[in-house]
Amino acid sequence: MKKETRNLFNKLTSVKEIKELNWFITNIKKRKNKIKKVLDIGCGRGIKTICLANEFKNIKFFGIDKDEEEITVAKKFLKYTKIKPKFIVANIGNLSPKLSNFDCIILTRIFHFIDKKNNALKKISRALKPKGFLFMIVFANIFSNKQPIPPKDILKFAKNNGLKLLNQKILKNIEYEDSFKLTFQKNET
Repeated sequence: MKKETRNLFNKLTSVKEIKELNWFITNIKKRKNKIKKVLDIGCGRGIKTICLANEFKNIKFFGIDKDEEEITVAKKFLKYTKIKPKFIVANIGNLSPKLSNFDCIILTRIFHFIDKKNNALKKISRALKPKGFLFMIVFANIFSNKQPIPPKDILKFAKNNGLKLLNQKILKNIEYEDSFKLTFQKNET
């Protein structure tokens, strides 16, 4: 991670989020010749999106969130960087056809909030180019009214929507939560 990215991220986030950012950076670096356009679904304040755009200046980044206030804050954070990702008020349920043809889509700890998970993965798969990547971090356990989704269910939904699992890891006990890191690739057709 570049020093400039780390300084910005350290000011605005937690240890857990830094570890997650590093995981996204590692995955994108491994595939940087294949990734030119990235969508961050559920980007919130856009910090991760901005840091990734700062890290990979030759990649176009887009962040969407259904919360207009979060997108407003994300746009205010743009003053901290020369690279300007695009932030849009939207959600998976109303993903515009204009938001498509992505080489990579990332979701961080939002999948448990989505009511129609299979439908969401269908829309995500449509927004990905063939052979595009989906990087997900999902809760393994959670202390809220939303229950985590078992990875086997996510794998089933993903397979039903043309996404092949490339990698699965567990992040143990970071700030009292376990999370799964999942890497998928869309089939060619």
